[in-house]
Amino acid sequence: MARDFYLYIHQFNLFSVALRLILALFLGAFIGMERTRTKNAAGMRTHMIVCIGAALTMLLSQYEVFMMYSHWTSIINTYSIKLDVSRYSAQVINGIGFLSAGTVIVNKKQKVRGLTTAASLWASGCTGIVIGAGFYECVLFAFVMIIMCNVFFGTISRKIISNSRNINIFIEYGHGTDLRKILHHVKSMGIRIYDVDVDRGQPKSGINPSAVLLMQLPKRMKHTDIIKKLSELDCISMIDEV
Repeated sequence: MARDFYLYIHQFNLFSVALRLILALFLGAFIGMERTRTKNAAGMRTHMIVCIGAALTMLLSQYEVFMMYSHWTSIINTYSIKLDVSRYSAQVINGIGFLSAGTVIVNKKQKVRGLTTAASLWASGCTGIVIGAGFYECVLFAFVMIIMCNVFFGTISRKIISNSRNINIFIEYGHGTDLRKILHHVKSMGIRIYDVDVDRGQPKSGINPSAVLLMQLPKRMKHTDIIKKLSELDCISMIDEV
């Protein structure tokens, strides 16, 4: 009985098609749920639609194969028509690449945001393709791994970054001459400065000058310690780790 059901859901039939689309909807939703929680532009609904669309594309490929060897057999043989059923899924991957690119931005702090969301969208599309192909065993393992990367490994990644000796800090200050004072204060704490990316701002428009400092902290100095000490400087109007 179980074997018959296993074979049935791997065939191309109405129940199998419905099962794959429903599975794409729910797995896409779960993948995007964590992105929605962190308030990313491409959230749960976007991941759901991408996953369902990818599954539909793969189902269309299978539909063509089914029709080729049943209702369209005589036409195919008469006109020697050749169909490449893999081209749809290949175009899905390309299309998701353009969609994912729109989620990656670089803000004024020179921080790249949206890479994980872009990767999540791409993985959601690949998940849909695998679901559409009926490869249930593979997609369940892949789904668990994607969720782990988004949720559990995100916490581990943040923990590693917070304990790293290297740190990037964005500061906004009142006048261009204040930067020299800030850099002197940083060096006095035994912190090594790798690079300084300066933005002179637009004083006439009310945009203060800013800089991104790439630094190496001494041993046992926490990220919160350096931010707290620098925030005590009167010339700094804003400070944040990037």
